[in-house]
Amino acid sequence: MDLIKPLLSFSYWFGGALPFLPLVSRSIIILMSGLILVGVAIAIYLKFQKGMSKPIRRVWKRVATLCATMGAVGLVLYWFYYEGIPVLSMRFWYLVWIGIVGWWKYDIWIEYRRTLKSKVIDKDRASYEKWLPKPKR
Repeated sequence: MDLIKPLLSFSYWFGGALPFLPLVSRSIIILMSGLILVGVAIAIYLKFQKGMSKPIRRVWKRVATLCATMGAVGLVLYWFYYEGIPVLSMRFWYLVWIGIVGWWKYDIWIEYRRTLKSKVIDKDRASYEKWLPKPKR
């Protein structure tokens, strides 16, 4: 219970830059650097991948942008904490970061579902139109 009690206090989220545990500091740096590397790797993979449809490629491009951007923003947040900048090193900004990541992931998920739905509709339309007469050329 002693671990949760500080999380419920106002000073924990909006107070000065309380030090992280060393394990947490290393984990944040590894996670944010990993996000940047994953975003770059996906972008490179998409550059050389030719057989993917454009809508699916667009979804993966958005995933790469999400990873690279939020990894960089996370490293900037950690740098603010490391430098001890009063307002920008509040832990509240990590909650904002998590909220933005969640919203962005939800937006990508909606686009992915729309893409799959349009694929099914196009497939049904193609199976229907194969029986319709074609215009003469």
